[in-house]
Amino acid sequence: MIAVTMVATISAAIVFPPPAFAQFGLLGSIQNIISIINGTIQSALNAINGATEAVRSIHEQIVWPVSLINRARSSIASIIDEFRNVLRSMYGAPTNSATLVAPIGLESSLRNGQTDDFASLVRSYHEV
Repeated sequence: MIAVTMVATISAAIVFPPPAFAQFGLLGSIQNIISIINGTIQSALNAINGATEAVRSIHEQIVWPVSLINRARSSIASIIDEFRNVLRSMYGAPTNSATLVAPIGLESSLRNGQTDDFASLVRSYHEV
């Protein structure tokens, strides 16, 4: 009789198992995930952030030194300001070198700055 009772009890336990609950329920699971994020993952992210900042700092000091770039920019700007008028006067100086009539026409066709004036360039070239 005891054997039959034990078999019936074990059979009932196998057929109708008790319900399983989460370890801490839904709220506890969410809190566990948040604590994992704030603990282990955050320390890993802080380490990655520190390494990124170190690389950026080295990059700014060696590859793109900001202070030297700014100093070079200001030096170049002062050189441009110093020589701007001289360069304008040189650019505006006449540089025509042709003395004969046909080469003067060709030279003026070359120096007129018109990119669509190919017909007059060809005509002037054939006259030379």
